[in-house]
Amino acid sequence: NFKNGSGQYSVREAFIELGVPLADSAAIGKIDLNLGGRAAHYSTAGNANTWKIGASWETPLDGLRLRGVVSRDIRAPNLNDLFAPVTAASQNVINRATGGNVQVLATTIGNVDLKPEVGKTWEIGAAYRPGFIPGLNLSFDYYNIRLNQAISTLTIQQIVDLCYNGNTTYCQYVDLDGAFGSANPTSVIQKPFNFASLKARGFDIEASYQVRLGQLGKLTLRGLATRAIDMISNTGIAGQQIAQLAGSNTEGNGIPRWKGLLSQQWTNDTATITLTERLVSAGKIDPNAIVCASNCPATTVQNPTYDFNDIPGAV
Repeated sequence: NFKNGSGQYSVREAFIELGVPLADSAAIGKIDLNLGGRAAHYSTAGNANTWKIGASWETPLDGLRLRGVVSRDIRAPNLNDLFAPVTAASQNVINRATGGNVQVLATTIGNVDLKPEVGKTWEIGAAYRPGFIPGLNLSFDYYNIRLNQAISTLTIQQIVDLCYNGNTTYCQYVDLDGAFGSANPTSVIQKPFNFASLKARGFDIEASYQVRLGQLGKLTLRGLATRAIDMISNTGIAGQQIAQLAGSNTEGNGIPRWKGLLSQQWTNDTATITLTERLVSAGKIDPNAIVCASNCPATTVQNPTYDFNDIPGAV
């Protein structure tokens, strides 16, 4: 059960936003510029400044709209990140010195020393409603996001492995009855911290079509899909490699290359029927694993060896 906890912070902020029309004519189309800025000071995390520059263009080509934005974004640590009360539970980890499973007491707490996440976002996209196909809507958006000081939490196994590899910073969070090799870890403290960086790159696609069927009602078809090109995590910790997490289908350890949602709906004055399908592409269990059956290299913390490393796609 979640335990009682308490904590507080205060924030002072000022912001401004401007909408600037740049053009509106039959020859050029309609162009609008959007500018915004925000300055904030958090009592716990310090100063955080953000801004954005965005634009949209209703082109002379009927139904085509282009858009783009570049921004500096932040997420300050929330109350739970900072002041999460102590929770504890038993968990199994591998002692890399012996290869055996060990049960430890995993204790989770907040971290009052966290700083805001800082992101830089680039996005460009288009929406199209062709006049020659009434009811059809198409859109495409490409994004490129780099997040510095990303707030995240290492797993209990990662903390134990870092200590085993000689990282004294994380050995302070591991209780040992002796030293690795002659004793097992008995308890581990887990708390969030600011990663070095996280980079996400990909694109989103959406299509919808609506048509009236006379007295039979109305049919609506819709599809959404997102493609992850990159999800690169860099903890900035010695002994932890820079990991490509796009294509890793393990919950909490990455994202699938493709995810999709399709829906079909028929409706009239008295009834509605909807079908929905979710799609996930095939992927890996561990993006850093080496798959082999013979003459395998020695397994390591960063590159374990498995006889298989695949998760099938699903609909």
